Amino acid sequence: MYYYLLQIIALQLVFLVFYKLFLNKETFFQWNRFYLLFSVLASLIIPKLQLDWTSTKSGIYITLEPVIIGSRQLEKAVNVQQENNYWNIIYFIGAGLSLLFFIYKIIKLFISLRNRQIVNTGNAKIVLIPELQNAYTFLNYIFIDKQLYNSSDLHIIEHELVHIKQKHWIDLLIMELLKIGLWFNPLIYIYQNNLKTVHEYIADKSVLKNVNFANYYNKVLQLTFKTQKISFANEFYKSSLIKKRIKMQKKKKSGNWAKVKYAGFILLLMSITLFVDACQTKEQENNKEAEKNTPTVTKQKVAESDTQDLEVAYQYIEKAPMYQGCTEIDQKKINDYNSKSISKFVGDNFNKDIADKLSIEGKIKIMTQFTIQKDGSIGNVKARSKYKELADEAKRVIKLLPKFTPGEQKAKPAKVTYTLPIIFNITE
Repeated sequence: MYYYLLQIIALQLVFLVFYKLFLNKETFFQWNRFYLLFSVLASLIIPKLQLDWTSTKSGIYITLEPVIIGSRQLEKAVNVQQENNYWNIIYFIGAGLSLLFFIYKIIKLFISLRNRQIVNTGNAKIVLIPELQNAYTFLNYIFIDKQLYNSSDLHIIEHELVHIKQKHWIDLLIMELLKIGLWFNPLIYIYQNNLKTVHEYIADKSVLKNVNFANYYNKVLQLTFKTQKISFANEFYKSSLIKKRIKMQKKKKSGNWAKVKYAGFILLLMSITLFVDACQTKEQENNKEAEKNTPTVTKQKVAESDTQDLEVAYQYIEKAPMYQGCTEIDQKKINDYNSKSISKFVGDNFNKDIADKLSIEGKIKIMTQFTIQKDGSIGNVKARSKYKELADEAKRVIKLLPKFTPGEQKAKPAKVTYTLPIIFNITE
């Protein structure tokens, strides 16, 4: 999980650097809006992407995460999972607090609707709030100072209507949701600020089609508003943005040659995707190389007709076997639960004294394979290692695994085979 999060951060950093270097100053505001949204979502997808035409997937059996066992420091290996659990707790506490803060902001926003005068304009609802120090939009609501509205300053209304028409609130809501899962990632906040800036450029550009430039920005500069911290609402007046907004609207329109930069992003995206996929493929090839020395068993894919002793390749299993206590439904989550539970069981029960008696040092790999039978029991246990004693011990421990809830294919119990690498790390 944490490797995946690090990949997301790395990709977002690359995309933001590209944006700042090549796209930030261009007047293709809609294109930049699309870039920011697409790139932040791509950063979530690419690490999970594996292209069928560059990778090989046998799907015959599932390989569990390696169990690392220390001869004289077994407690460290056993505590690895506990340490991961601590980080999980910290992560979910942060995500939970971020969710609560998001809910608080939503509630605060809708509380501001209570007992307020609301003017329906057809496309939007204008909420008049006395002494409101800034104008902003969310959904189809425009929140504005009552006195300012009565002064017939339509420029503000036109500006906010652009935000509603363009549905800019959806962009910012996406950012808010990402901030819940990636609360620790400062790049998400940078993405959100860039999006809000682009939204202002888009709204200004639309209003200035029918309004004198000098009159419009003179009105902006005459008014002073403080910033209300509702990050998913578009704000009309924000002093830190005024200079940027004026500069961008006065800037000469970007020429067609500048669009080549966006083509450069496509090349960058393809290169990153292929690189990530190549790394994943290389890892699979390394696993396969290690598994060549593992005893193999005959497999069969799911046949159209039922067989007497059905064994299903993991790629095709409809319902994966489940370790005791597993209540997950998603196949990936079941596999993660199985892997962690099996790793802990093997680590707790493996006889670490064997390596001491053999006087061996360094890392010794034991490749094992076992089948979860149709009744959930463990069968067909095989193991291979440089040291027969370690292989025998691995087989002994795996045979002690508790019964699983068996896998199912077409609502009938089916056998599924797993491989489990065990790394015996002998340390002084």
